[in-house]
Amino acid sequence: EARQSEFNQLAKTIATYSKGSAVIVAGDTNLKLEVEQDRQIFQAFLTQTGLIDTCHALDCATESIDRILYRSSTALTLTPSAWRIATEFVDQDGQSLSDHPAIAVDFQWNLQ
Repeated sequence: EARQSEFNQLAKTIATYSKGSAVIVAGDTNLKLEVEQDRQIFQAFLTQTGLIDTCHALDCATESIDRILYRSSTALTLTPSAWRIATEFVDQDGQSLSDHPAIAVDFQWNLQ
């Protein structure tokens, strides 16, 4: 219930402050899409916001709880061109800065 509430709140915030705008949303969702309830929450969020998951758009080989989502607008087209595990997010000893690998996405963009 708490996770559903958080995604509803984020969807409302995007609708309020980014209506009609191109958007990139990135973060640790803590959603595991192999879990039916998590998959439903995520799909409802994508439907509410019009966002697209870059991992699915690019057929990435690795699922992650980190997600980078996007949508274009009538003024700006966003196109993800590459999805990867971001190995550069480490401390001075080479240890990861998180409890799981970070991800990165390259975007191309065009003004309409």
